[in-house]
Amino acid sequence: MTGPDTYPELPDSRSIRVLQLHSATNPNDAIYFDLIAISLDEPPPDEAISYTWSGQALDRPVYANDKAYLITKNEEDIMRRLRPSRPGSFKDLWIDAICINQKDDGEKSVQVKLMFEAYAKAQRVNIWLGQGSKSTALTLKWLRWYNSKRVFKTGLAELASLEYWERAWTVQEANVNGSCFILCGSSVTFRLDLFYQSHYMIPPMYIFSSLNNSKLTQPYSLHMLDVYRTNVNSEFGNEILDVLCRTKATIPKDKLFAIRGVFPDSLGALTVDYAASDGDVITEAAHIVLQETRNVIFFRYACQAGREDRFLTWVPPWTSSAHIPEWLRRFSPAVISQDAIVSDQEDRQVLKLKGLRVDKATSLISERFPIISPLLVSWSRSLDVNLAYETFVVFRDWISTIGAANNEDTHMRQLASLISEMMKLDYEEVLVWFSLIWHGDNFGMEALWDYGLSGGGQVCDCRKYTVNFLQLVSGRSFFTTDDERVGMSTLVARGEDEIVQFTGEKLPYLIHKSLDYPGKYTLVAPCWLSGAVKGEELAGWSGTLGDLEDIELV
Repeated sequence: MTGPDTYPELPDSRSIRVLQLHSATNPNDAIYFDLIAISLDEPPPDEAISYTWSGQALDRPVYANDKAYLITKNEEDIMRRLRPSRPGSFKDLWIDAICINQKDDGEKSVQVKLMFEAYAKAQRVNIWLGQGSKSTALTLKWLRWYNSKRVFKTGLAELASLEYWERAWTVQEANVNGSCFILCGSSVTFRLDLFYQSHYMIPPMYIFSSLNNSKLTQPYSLHMLDVYRTNVNSEFGNEILDVLCRTKATIPKDKLFAIRGVFPDSLGALTVDYAASDGDVITEAAHIVLQETRNVIFFRYACQAGREDRFLTWVPPWTSSAHIPEWLRRFSPAVISQDAIVSDQEDRQVLKLKGLRVDKATSLISERFPIISPLLVSWSRSLDVNLAYETFVVFRDWISTIGAANNEDTHMRQLASLISEMMKLDYEEVLVWFSLIWHGDNFGMEALWDYGLSGGGQVCDCRKYTVNFLQLVSGRSFFTTDDERVGMSTLVARGEDEIVQFTGEKLPYLIHKSLDYPGKYTLVAPCWLSGAVKGEELAGWSGTLGDLEDIELV
């Protein structure tokens, strides 16, 4: 179906192909276009198209350079929508999946580097969201006028749920050109920047209505970041790392190739090579993030439950966010060094990082606690009772294992200290609450977490302590250490896991001796230690680099 006549030769590394779409007077006429080679240094194509094409079959027949050619339904719909009707007229389009020979990895590796420039230089970028529905059509019209609340609410939800907003490549395509327009079905085209701005106007208009707008802009947040629209050099912080985790791509390495053009001074150095393995590309990106940020906060994104990707344990797979809420990130010991201190090494698969060995986990480890949804408001009672009971069963089983169901026990006091400091609760009152948990069949939850009476006659606001405790341990695990501390980690520790404070990160980490690479370690999870959550100096740290060791991570 395709051949040299379909894909004319690209004369040099600055050349791209554009699609010259023929006119048709009848919307149902067959689609004809020519693929022609142009230089990016010449006048750009009329319009570039940003859309998704994953999962769609190549089953729509068209004619490219008078040769039969198959495209996806999305591509057919776009061309029918944009095809000129005046006889003899043409429209030049850039559609990456068609203009780049997808069967030629060598060509793709070169052309992908030019995509940022192709979209940026186009006279305009059209964002195709699909045919849409009556609700989405009305919603796009409402961004100029308001009509029906119920239909509008449905339209907002449908627009927000479209796959376009999740795909990695569309983040770049929608933000490199100041002249972007939204197309959805037969709706009138709408400027992308006005589409974004209008969403910030909606919540005040509905403040007294039943429409919940608290997370209205969340689906678009990947495309609404100021750093993209202004194309400025920005710190590669948590916001950008979250973007990588929340986007989707058919090929894992495409998530990084898609966003590299937005950060030319950092990820722009990433080698675009489709013959390279996903692991090699993601490892190279991790080194770039480390060099750009000079810290290893990205380790938090590497510590995910059930990883089966076989990448290096210190390299994030960029498939899930860190799951450490902002309020929990504040608790840590004193930082050893804001900058990561990395020793020179030839093997890029090994990260040799300076760190301080702090402690070691014992075998007294709890199961992972159930995940509890965050409260909408601090005084909310809308907690799942079954999950609360499951949480306290895990908690009481662990306390029974370590033999600490006694408020005089060292571990019990370390745990009370950890909870009181991280949740801003009174230490002695936490101990009172503990006594209710050990001895009451309802785990101290009198009348659905109202007030309980301890054996000593002390009244305890069980609801307050239970609510705070559930939020603290959600999805996490407790463990004890050789120094009789109590720790909490985002994943379940293993006996003999070592606790290390790395340079370039304020949270301590659990690491485990690698079975495959003697003398090296795998990264397990970030953690918190009793007595080391309010900026305390760690034992063994005198402030000199001589206290630190090279810890090799694989």
